Amino acid sequence: MRSDVAPSPPTARSPRLDGLRIVVLGLGRSGLAAVRLAASKGARVLAADIRSEDELGTALDEARSVGA
Repeated sequence: MRSDVAPSPPTARSPRLDGLRIVVLGLGRSGLAAVRLAASKGARVLAADIRSEDELGTALDEARSVGA
């Protein structure tokens, strides 16, 4: 990369999350979507929800399956 050319800023469609730590609060539909997106972009994801593991059911399994 040339040093005299500024890198392109990240866009909403291509956020640079590789290596970042992301916290997602709530594992409802949008929380799970945020977990999936952040994990797919290389972030280390921590997910939290006020509900118990039993109450979360498959949402917890899905979050864990992508690395949260």
